[in-house]
Amino acid sequence: MGFLAERRARQARNRAVLAVVEARHRAGQEIDRLMAEGRAQRRERAWDAAATTLAGAVRLGTEQLGPDDPNTLLAQVEYGRTLSLLRRWAEAERVLRTAVDAAAPHSDRLRQDLRLDALAALGTVLVRSERYAEAVAVLEEHRELARQSDCDLTGSLTAEDLADAYLGLGREAEAVRLYADTAAHREAEAGTRAGTGMGTGTGTGVGRSDAAVLRLRGKLARALLRLGHLAQAERAARAVLRAAADNPAAVSRWSAAAVLAQALVQQDRAAEGEAVAREAIAEWRRARGPERKLHARLGHVLAEALNAQQRHQEALELALEHLAAGAAAAAAATGAAGGAEGAASGEPGAATAFRCDLAAAQLGLGRPEEALRAVEPFLAHCRAERHPHDYTALVAETLYGRVLAALGRTAEARDVLAAGAAGWRERYGPEHVRTRQAERELAAVTGESAP
Repeated sequence: MGFLAERRARQARNRAVLAVVEARHRAGQEIDRLMAEGRAQRRERAWDAAATTLAGAVRLGTEQLGPDDPNTLLAQVEYGRTLSLLRRWAEAERVLRTAVDAAAPHSDRLRQDLRLDALAALGTVLVRSERYAEAVAVLEEHRELARQSDCDLTGSLTAEDLADAYLGLGREAEAVRLYADTAAHREAEAGTRAGTGMGTGTGTGVGRSDAAVLRLRGKLARALLRLGHLAQAERAARAVLRAAADNPAAVSRWSAAAVLAQALVQQDRAAEGEAVAREAIAEWRRARGPERKLHARLGHVLAEALNAQQRHQEALELALEHLAAGAAAAAAATGAAGGAEGAASGEPGAATAFRCDLAAAQLGLGRPEEALRAVEPFLAHCRAERHPHDYTALVAETLYGRVLAALGRTAEARDVLAAGAAGWRERYGPEHVRTRQAERELAAVTGESAP
């Protein structure tokens, strides 16, 4: 090749390289513009428009810069978070897992920081989808990577998500510790005073705390309730309610009221529990509470209080009312016809605790056949979707054993109740109130004395 030809070839290569660089630069600028537009739309709560805008940013980045380019990764994280706001969980998961996988082979700090962001957002999606085992795996990986990067997660939303996943997975003791640590950190950041505590690092004194701290303290109370620490749960819930009186924006007051009412019922103070639940429901209606699930939780606790007082007809009517309302809400959301067999509070299929309330009421009214029809769909859901020793699954199994016993199916009842009592002992210990109840039910069938 002659000198001139070689020179022209070199110039052509340089122009091609320059064109690529300029194209990538223009693509980066356009992605920046789309990202700014998408964020602005999200601030205005125009989430559908934001999702469309950010999807365009992801598509442009993937085509022009590659799936592992930082601009593409950032756009994917923002897009995934926006899909989460729209509750488009499956799409959000797919987008965020793509970002996690694309960033994984790289060791530079920028891509690893983006991978951390993607893992955190993915963990949130899995928690909201109630896929707690997967959420724990993702969020614990996130925590380990953060430690390696000297990133302090104490008090972060990701720490709260991990505590939620622990609670959902039945790891209540770990949830208690993490809720308490996270709440204390946020209180310190907000300049609030945590109080004197309970002697185990799970302080329940709540001053003029912000809504996020109150939410964490309410979740802490719920975890203590699950562990059977009823007096501690009661104190924690009352502290949240006192603090929330000065903070009308704190949604946690209703969840704390539900915990308080249930703690009272389980301490054989059902009339007090009923009063707390009714007052909270009335307040929720006056304030037009923002989360229907909280209203449903209060209704469930009220039904438990009524059943505990042998007021089974009232509990039955309340459960049927909530089941019908839940079915109507689910039908409206999906455009399908529904009846009382549908989901309550937006929960899928028969996965609603009101079926347990309905079954307990039917059983108390001497209608074991109707009780069986009420509890079987809920039990089938628990067996398919939950860990065998999950708290809610164990509640359903114990109730099922009682129904079988009332039907005269003694051998089956004995097997179910024995397995349930063993599950309660293994997961929550022999002193837990639910363990003792399960052992009393088993003793009633076998004719033996409860431990």
